[in-house]
Amino acid sequence: MHTGLYSEDINKIAWNKTKENLKIYLLGLNYEKIDNIAWNEAYKSRSFRFVLPYNYKIGDIYLLLGIPKKADEFLNEYVDTIIVPTASNNQIFIGNSKQHEYFSLKGLNRKNEFELSSIINNIEKSNIIEYKRLEDMYSLRNLLGKKDDPKFIENTTIAPITSIPNIPYINVSFSYDSIDMKLYAEKVFDDNFNFVKKIHDVDNSLIYMYGYGEKILTFFEDGSLEYSQKIKTEDNNVVDKNTIVDNINIALNSIKKFGEISSTLYLAKYEENNNDFTLWFNYRIKDYNVFSDDIEGGYAYKIEIEKGKVKYFKKSFKKYIGSSKISSKIAKSKSFDQVIEKNIDVILSRYIREKGIILNNDNKNEIIISILQDINNIDIDYFNSRNNVTNRMIPIWKIKILDTVYCFDLYGGNILYISNSQSK
Repeated sequence: MHTGLYSEDINKIAWNKTKENLKIYLLGLNYEKIDNIAWNEAYKSRSFRFVLPYNYKIGDIYLLLGIPKKADEFLNEYVDTIIVPTASNNQIFIGNSKQHEYFSLKGLNRKNEFELSSIINNIEKSNIIEYKRLEDMYSLRNLLGKKDDPKFIENTTIAPITSIPNIPYINVSFSYDSIDMKLYAEKVFDDNFNFVKKIHDVDNSLIYMYGYGEKILTFFEDGSLEYSQKIKTEDNNVVDKNTIVDNINIALNSIKKFGEISSTLYLAKYEENNNDFTLWFNYRIKDYNVFSDDIEGGYAYKIEIEKGKVKYFKKSFKKYIGSSKISSKIAKSKSFDQVIEKNIDVILSRYIREKGIILNNDNKNEIIISILQDINNIDIDYFNSRNNVTNRMIPIWKIKILDTVYCFDLYGGNILYISNSQSK
């Protein structure tokens, strides 16, 4: 049995306990590569499984945990999943679910093993929602004719098989008001504020611009905020290559400049290109991630850093005010398979384009089975839409099939968002 935990408190406690052991195991660097069979055994064992927001470079994990880096090819690997089994207290498994590359880290008996087992015991005694792997739910291996194929990769994505409790709508507000706008502008332009133009655009956005666009700060009607500046190319501006820790600190300072930092903020994605870096951050409300359609990938912040300076900043963040009761007319949430079934024609159309295949009456059922095999994420989020005039977030099913992210209304089952390109 599996379950998905939407509890900030429990996740934080479990992660803090795991982090202590992960530091020790990475410091010892006693690892071995394992195959898909061993990984699946760990996956199905009584354990905590942490799905990381994106593919972390192991060398970056060393930096984030404050571990001295070692000269080893292992540090160049990327991982997105950590499994801590309770049956074996001297192992931690880490892996890359996209590349199907997995490792076992070995060391001394883990610290805090009793506490982790106690957390699992308490979870099992509570009124949990039962989840199953899609492979176990649909027997995809058999349906796809791969019963005896040792190279077949089972779909380990988990989905709930019991009903989801009612999740309330969330009332939110903009993260700034008219007074904040001027204060933010003064922070950005400092002593040069007298040379700043204030422009009201046709889309009702408010723009502050310095010079000929050297710095631009824009407040949009939907509550989002955007800032950009041109980075000078003089040699004396060149700085040593920043680490991920340096860039996180630069990004957090820019977030702080434009308002408060949410206690649930987390780094959701990180990319580097030579000396240019892009960071995406997200946050949670009432234990659920917020998916914002204003920034590609559903993030709340996008920050680009060049030569140690922020050259682009986008913020799509709303403050939590309170919850709204669900109308008795729509009180029952739809299951993930119900929303897929309701929207199967749209999903099929997108899927065959991505796969480059032709749909006909003879292969439709086979393609639907392939769609289930290619689901790589099922989650419940809150949806923050730039077109939302009610300042209310609604709960959604967020389902990723291949590289396409779909957002469905949890209660109505309607499609609210389809990603245009590869996104997490």
